[in-house]
Amino acid sequence: MLDKFFGGDNSWRKIAMAMIPGLIFIAMGAFNLISEFAFWSKATETTTGLVTEITTKTNRRNTELTDYYADVQYEIDGVEYTKRVTCSIGNKVGDVLVLRYNPDKPHEVRTGNPRYSGGAMRLFLGGILFLIALISGMKYRNSSH
Repeated sequence: MLDKFFGGDNSWRKIAMAMIPGLIFIAMGAFNLISEFAFWSKATETTTGLVTEITTKTNRRNTELTDYYADVQYEIDGVEYTKRVTCSIGNKVGDVLVLRYNPDKPHEVRTGNPRYSGGAMRLFLGGILFLIALISGMKYRNSSH
């Protein structure tokens, strides 16, 4: 199937074009992992926040996938903040959530534990896409010479 895509005089150009989606996923995954690691390595303090509102966002393509967000009010060093954070399906208005934050930037908060899975999944998928394009291209090049 992919061999037809790689055929013709510009086979290396076509192979490189097939590798681009994989490289994009790899870059997105690396960025996500680095930014998550940067936040969690600096988020050394915890506080609690009061849930004032719950909102949901349903995926347009798959209505069974819904993300839940909570607007939380919290106070650090006498300054009150309101921030939207991800939450679980069971959270409701009036709940108290434990928040982790960077003491140098208390407006940067997250709930729960580090979430490296999104970046790792993008890296994995990008690597698979890249390898499929590379192997298919090498098979084509070897069979045509």
